[in-house]
Amino acid sequence: DVTHQQEIINRPTRMTVKGNALDGIDKLDVTATFNHIAKSNPKDQLAYRMEGVALTKFELIGGSKMPITLDKAVAIVDGGVLYESDVFTATMNGAFNEAVFAGGASEGLGKALGTALKTINSFNLQGEAKGNLKDLNVSINSDLDKKIKSALKGQFAAKKDALEIKLKKKLNAEVTQFLSKYTDDL
Repeated sequence: DVTHQQEIINRPTRMTVKGNALDGIDKLDVTATFNHIAKSNPKDQLAYRMEGVALTKFELIGGSKMPITLDKAVAIVDGGVLYESDVFTATMNGAFNEAVFAGGASEGLGKALGTALKTINSFNLQGEAKGNLKDLNVSINSDLDKKIKSALKGQFAAKKDALEIKLKKKLNAEVTQFLSKYTDDL
């Protein structure tokens, strides 16, 4: 429903776009309304949903010391954009599944981070931008940090348990050796 004379016919321009089996996207749905009936107070809206978005080789941390990439993931992403009264608002919600991370370092925390990321196969990401186009407030949130924290906590707990077992065995061996000198006296 497209018109360039909205104020005359008293109807906004509306648009719907749908696509299936696109390059890198299984399904796309976009709806938009461009309401300029009252030219002094235009209101433009867009909503979208993409399913089966294929991501490959997305660099999260660059450099040679600890490169981390999202080698692959399949996402469902939806969101919207609103522009009204010189205020821009954009939102995005993404659910990333079948995630495969690569990278890290060969030792230390970088190695632990690389190992932790390899245990994570899904995560969520939300983003929002709001304000005047010259001064946007942007926020990005994800549950990836909580998943990394949990995986690192599990690694450190396993390492601690292994060290405790090793220490107990060594202490038991030393106590047994010490006591063996006095077994005849008992």
